[in-house]
Amino acid sequence: MESIQPAAADHPKVEGTALVAGATHQATGRLAFSGTGLSFWGGVDPVTGIVIDERHPLHGRVVTDTILAIPSGRGSCTASQIVLELVLNNTAPRAIVLKDRDAVVAVGALVAREFFGAIPPLILACTDFDALESFDGEIVSVASNDTPLPLPQLTDADRNALNGADGPAEQRAMRIVVETARIQGAASLVDVSAAHIDACTYVGPCVEINQCVGCTDNLH
Repeated sequence: MESIQPAAADHPKVEGTALVAGATHQATGRLAFSGTGLSFWGGVDPVTGIVIDERHPLHGRVVTDTILAIPSGRGSCTASQIVLELVLNNTAPRAIVLKDRDAVVAVGALVAREFFGAIPPLILACTDFDALESFDGEIVSVASNDTPLPLPQLTDADRNALNGADGPAEQRAMRIVVETARIQGAASLVDVSAAHIDACTYVGPCVEINQCVGCTDNLH
């Protein structure tokens, strides 16, 4: 059960279910709370860490090194891309506390770890989220409880991909798929033979292919 408790250092301690593991199971920082979902795409500058959405309650505040508490992301799934950029630019929050299990926010952190070897912020889901509002602007500690997210049921083909039998590219993709399924509470995966992508954008700085950990594994 997630809870808010007094901490030894005289500031509140927030416990929740870890959606994405950070460098440690606990983080401490100044709380930036909003009861309004935040669109990272167009809402946060990934270079400065400043909330630039003029209509959002956190407008003008810097999320870098904070404990950012929002109920969820909002709008475009490109939010994952901005979270990735925040991590790579060292402008990310120390932790993100969510009311909902928002996989879009989490995926950017997962990609940062899996493909770039970067340490993502600790991302938690907290059922006592609304109680955090009274601590906005104060120093708080957040920590993951001992409740792991269950794995979805995997087929033999899923396990082969996850174990690298189909090559490193599929293995890396499958790791992210499985972690996303765990965040969403999926019981199993669905095989997809074809998909149409109607748009794909990247607005970050140019990255040399050898900067992406393992990206050259299948290049000839």
